[in-house]
Amino acid sequence: MRAPARWARTEPQHNGNAQVVQTVQHVLSRSLDGVNFDLEEAAEPGSDIAHAYTELVALTAEVLHDLNPSYQVGLRFKKPPVNALLPESRAAPL
Repeated sequence: MRAPARWARTEPQHNGNAQVVQTVQHVLSRSLDGVNFDLEEAAEPGSDIAHAYTELVALTAEVLHDLNPSYQVGLRFKKPPVNALLPESRAAPL
């Protein structure tokens, strides 16, 4: 299966794109039906890690679905503790 022209933007210009290329190549070379991402650390909404994780998953999904719409892309992430999401005045004492 030939990669679409839009895949050219995933050339390894920085680590995120290199990870997309590596992940897609892994899926293709092993005839997998998709990929699952699992972020092991809690990420605050809007944080740099949450933003990078979202971009990585979205771009990987775009490339895989361009190659074959049947590819599956799943994700998991660890939610931050509830207290971390509350304003300081409402957070329960530790």
